[in-house]
Amino acid sequence: MTSSTTEEAPWSNSYVAPRSRISAAELEAQIARVAGHRLTDTLADVFSGVVLVINPQRQIVAINKTLLQRLGVTDPQGALGQRPGEALGCVFAEDGADGCGTGTTCSSCGAALAILASQEHGEQATRECIMTATRDGEERSFEFMARCTPLHGEEGSFSILTLQDISVQRRLELMQGLFLHDLMNVLTSLVIAADELRESCEPSGAGLADDVTRLASRILDISRTQRDLLLVETGGYKGERVTVSLTDLAGDLQAIFDRDELLQDRRLELSPTPAGVHLTTDRSLLLRVLGNMIKNALEASPEGSVVRVRFAHEDDRVEFLVWNAGEIPSEIAGRVFQRCFTTKPGRGRGLGAYIMKLFGERCLGGDLSFTTGSEGTTFRLALPLANA
Repeated sequence: MTSSTTEEAPWSNSYVAPRSRISAAELEAQIARVAGHRLTDTLADVFSGVVLVINPQRQIVAINKTLLQRLGVTDPQGALGQRPGEALGCVFAEDGADGCGTGTTCSSCGAALAILASQEHGEQATRECIMTATRDGEERSFEFMARCTPLHGEEGSFSILTLQDISVQRRLELMQGLFLHDLMNVLTSLVIAADELRESCEPSGAGLADDVTRLASRILDISRTQRDLLLVETGGYKGERVTVSLTDLAGDLQAIFDRDELLQDRRLELSPTPAGVHLTTDRSLLLRVLGNMIKNALEASPEGSVVRVRFAHEDDRVEFLVWNAGEIPSEIAGRVFQRCFTTKPGRGRGLGAYIMKLFGERCLGGDLSFTTGSEGTTFRLALPLANA
């Protein structure tokens, strides 16, 4: 098994975990003591991954057999006494002087890191673990989330190691990332071509060229949002901080919504911005958050109504406030920021407010909240002027 991270192993001076194992008689006694324990039986029944009970020497003394069989382990009972990598057929399990955990490659093993960290600190430890295992003469790849938890009781000191298969999740993330990367490359070329077409076409076709440019830019923006959402949720987002004035931000927002279909029968009013106020932030992500705030307000407003955007500056922070005349019912208000929650029909909805909250707080370091009542609903994003 190898870890997907570069975290330094706690035993990096020797590059191997402790080698000692207990005698066959001691092992048999441990297996007998743990067998039938209510906690391990319950975990084996309710957990959807592999559950292993291991002793201080990392040898397996209890196991949920059904799920091992799903992974292609033909003799789960024979896994008792082995170490995790040996039981699962890890291709590196026999590289060390004493099996799993004692080879050079084991020093980057996510499962081994979790086990030793848990044993050292006496608390739960979690690592992401990549395993290449041999099944029927063929190598197969797995991705696990390895979680090791101390278990102390009358039976002795053991640990519960759970391995949750996240292979499908990781492959979906990889496929999404590759798809969005390729799509955005094509869309970027399309936007450039549309701009060139607009510059070179006859006046009679200028309107159509503008529409092509606007639609291509819109699709590119949607793709960027999906890419950034994927990166933020998986911890891979790295934004670019720049210094920008509130006046420029207001101009950007006005340009974004100038030809938006939602403004055909609604009005958007932006208040004057405080003069000379600048903030350091991820400009692209901030515009995305503010754009979602405004779009949600427009969608929640009836035809003929107005949405107001106000900018405020106080001490070392700025506030962006978006108001619409609607009221959010009390039974819905508590769920506004939940992912995939929506009152609108159809699938593929329910990400707008979730993205606002996720990007606005986790990435921009701000605070996003709202108030609602008979006088309307106001969403408020407060940001520090200097966003590290």
